[in-house]
Amino acid sequence: MPATRRKWLRSAAMAILVIVGLVAFALVFFHRQPPHAEVRPTLRMGMQDSPPWYNFDQRQVISGPVYEIMEEAARRAGMGFVWVSDPRGPEHALDGGVADIWPLMGRLPDRLPRYSVTKPWLELSYALCSRTDCGSTMLRPGRPASVALREGSVPKSMLSGELSSARPLVVGSHLDALLAVCSGKTDAAIVTETAYFSGLPAVSEICRANQACLRLTPLQTVGFGLGSRRNDARSQAAADRLRAELDRMIDDGTMPGILLRWGVPGGEVRALRNETLARERARLMLLIAIVLITAVAALSAVSRKLLIAKRESERIQAELRQSKLALLQEHERRRAAEAQLHQAARLESLGRLAGGIAHDFNNLLTVIRGFSELLLNELPPGARLSRHAEQIANAGARGAELTRQLLLYSRSQTPSMEILSLDDMVREMRPLLASLAGEACPIDFRLGQPEAAVQGDQAQIGRVLMNLVANARDAMPGGGVIRIETFVRPARETQVGERFAVLAVSDTGTGMDEETKKRIFEPFFTTKPKGFGTGMGLSVVQAAIQGLGGSIEVESAPGAGSTFRVVLPMVCQK
Repeated sequence: MPATRRKWLRSAAMAILVIVGLVAFALVFFHRQPPHAEVRPTLRMGMQDSPPWYNFDQRQVISGPVYEIMEEAARRAGMGFVWVSDPRGPEHALDGGVADIWPLMGRLPDRLPRYSVTKPWLELSYALCSRTDCGSTMLRPGRPASVALREGSVPKSMLSGELSSARPLVVGSHLDALLAVCSGKTDAAIVTETAYFSGLPAVSEICRANQACLRLTPLQTVGFGLGSRRNDARSQAAADRLRAELDRMIDDGTMPGILLRWGVPGGEVRALRNETLARERARLMLLIAIVLITAVAALSAVSRKLLIAKRESERIQAELRQSKLALLQEHERRRAAEAQLHQAARLESLGRLAGGIAHDFNNLLTVIRGFSELLLNELPPGARLSRHAEQIANAGARGAELTRQLLLYSRSQTPSMEILSLDDMVREMRPLLASLAGEACPIDFRLGQPEAAVQGDQAQIGRVLMNLVANARDAMPGGGVIRIETFVRPARETQVGERFAVLAVSDTGTGMDEETKKRIFEPFFTTKPKGFGTGMGLSVVQAAIQGLGGSIEVESAPGAGSTFRVVLPMVCQK
């Protein structure tokens, strides 16, 4: 076989193979293509002539608020449907396949097992419309024997209780039910409040002609949603989509506007308004809850910071108060120390001066006493001049004793601690104390406690007693009585269980108020006029007594005088 022919045969074979392959591919491809999907029919929306929700005019054109609401919801959802009419109601329309969705289907318990009804988007209030005689305020006695009602499960479900024995009269519309009551065909009718108020103008003439008045008694409020068959998933999904759009129409006010435009009474849009308000309230409450939680968290954080800052501030303030108090106490201690040094220097100067004067005065008294003794020796006993000489000698002796005590208590020396009997010390100081008090302030000495012994410096305790007597004298510028007494305070009257010796100085002066009593021991505090006191007397007295382990008490009231008690620990006398 020539080469050219073989080449041609190979090319032809290749072409045949390609053609066979293309044909096989085409057959397989077109064989596997699915048939064209069947175009499903448009959804059917069921309705019945039920003013004011649906209306048919003379040309059978549909109108009404439910019609407009469903059309708007379908437009928003991008859905299409056709309206179909079935005067026998939703159950017959859905079961018979006349309609896929019924837009206004009551949620009754006996319906839910067979039908899928969305959550209500509208509530209708049903009432019993009864006939009464005009002019009467009472219902006609007895239960109604017959009741007019529309075809449907909702009105029939209300034939219970007192209405269970009533004979039902099924009519075509709520208006027909009202006419049946006005004309006397039935005793009552079950209608919606909307139908009652919208139908009153149409039946008023008939009611007046029959001398009948209508009385409305509320029965039950029923929620209406979109109904479909339980086994129809497509219709149920479409109903759910429409219900979601109805929610949005409620929120933006479209649905209430349509209902009000058709003159639906306010009671019928209550469900919509309540649902809208409930949503808004829920959103508001959620927002408030978020804000409150945030605010509480923020306030809690701020409160914690404020609490920490407050505690830190209180700690700093407490430290500052302690520091300030310590500074004030230190300042007072320094002032008191300086005052005591000043007083000590002053007393030392006075002591030196008094000592010098006492020495000179003692020299003069020595001369007076010496010459008085010479006179007594030279004069015969019983002579008149002898008595005068004795008086001079006695006065000299008293002056010498005063001079001795003045020298004793004006000495500046280191305290000499010894066991002292308060009674003996006071008796020894009686002349000096009487001279210090003056004739206008006699002293009442009440001694008699020989066991009242203390340990201390006689000169120091003597100066304390002289200071208290001088203060008592100054508290009675018009004169009075000073009482000095000693006594023992039993152990049962003390907190530490020890016995104390008490030296008390009382006066019958003007007394002190509480404010003065609180301050009398402060350095530089005085109630005397300027130039008559340093304010250091009682401060020095308190310091001296505290240095001996004792204390000083004061008892006073305005107009009742004052009593100062020097309380010192008792010691046993050997």
